[in-house]
Amino acid sequence: AAPVLQEHAPIMPQAFGQISPLTTTLRNVLRDYGAAQLLNEQLQNADDAGAREFKVLLSSKSHGGCADPPALAAWQGPALYAFDDAQFSEDDFASIQRVGDGTKRGDPTKAGQFGLGFN
Repeated sequence: AAPVLQEHAPIMPQAFGQISPLTTTLRNVLRDYGAAQLLNEQLQNADDAGAREFKVLLSSKSHGGCADPPALAAWQGPALYAFDDAQFSEDDFASIQRVGDGTKRGDPTKAGQFGLGFN
């Protein structure tokens, strides 16, 4: 007897490409930077954005017990904040979604043209 051909649902095309979770990308960028380089990158970002002020605040505050999920409790302690007074532009909104991409690369007017793209 001849084999019976079964009808199958059509194969739907799927997006193809590299997939890297944001947390993995951030971990890799942070690993590639030293502590001083992180502050330098933030200062370069402020300069490139035309900021007139750049401030750093070290907070020793701890927020124990309020983490949700509880696995984040270790991250509820002291923090280093960086602030500048530059206005966020449409290009900044596009760039912040491209962590590790270095959107200033090759732009001689940007201090951060050699950075790794840490927003």
